[in-house]
Amino acid sequence: MATLEERVTALEDALEHDFGTPLRAMMLKMDEQDRDIRELGRDVREQGRDMREIKSRLATMDSRLGTLDSRVNGIDEKITIFKEEMNVKFDQIVELLTQGRSTP
Repeated sequence: MATLEERVTALEDALEHDFGTPLRAMMLKMDEQDRDIRELGRDVREQGRDMREIKSRLATMDSRLGTLDSRVNGIDEKITIFKEEMNVKFDQIVELLTQGRSTP
């Protein structure tokens, strides 16, 4: 009885005899497609790494924007308080000036 390897070789020889060049062409095409698939797989993995890096950078930017937003809100509150204090002082000055004029 022939070994498995011998049987495979015999089958390949029979196919070669029956189909010859078309079979070789098909096998070469399949090998080429296999290489293309592996290359696409590498590209997809690389793009995945790039996307993870971009996601990380976006998260960092989002965090920084949140910090800046908090700072701007704090400055906004200080400006509002300052405006209110200035309005009170302005009203006091106007009142003092008005009192000074109303007394003969």
